[in-house]
Amino acid sequence: MSSDFAFWKAIPGEPEQIYDNVCEGITDGLPASADVLRFREELLRRLPHLKDELEPGDYELEENPENVDKYVVLTLAYGSLRDTFDEVLDLAKAHGLAGFSGVAGEPIFFDE
Repeated sequence: MSSDFAFWKAIPGEPEQIYDNVCEGITDGLPASADVLRFREELLRRLPHLKDELEPGDYELEENPENVDKYVVLTLAYGSLRDTFDEVLDLAKAHGLAGFSGVAGEPIFFDE
């Protein structure tokens, strides 16, 4: 089993709806953000084994390269949650991102 987590630059709106839109490939309402791009790059540098668990993936970026700095969706196996999730959250917080947990059905926000 696995769980999906989506991250994006915090914007006004309902997190669950933003998550649903991202999962459907609807990203028009998401702003491009260097913070999202830096999060993605640092995530892959620190945890390269997540490359195949990350969206948008290489194929998706060939089709829609503008999404590289709009969002990141991670599909994490439950076994890897223990090992990596705290680091993922720390990175998202450091880059000022918000997000949503698909399985928990709850937003992920970070207080400054």
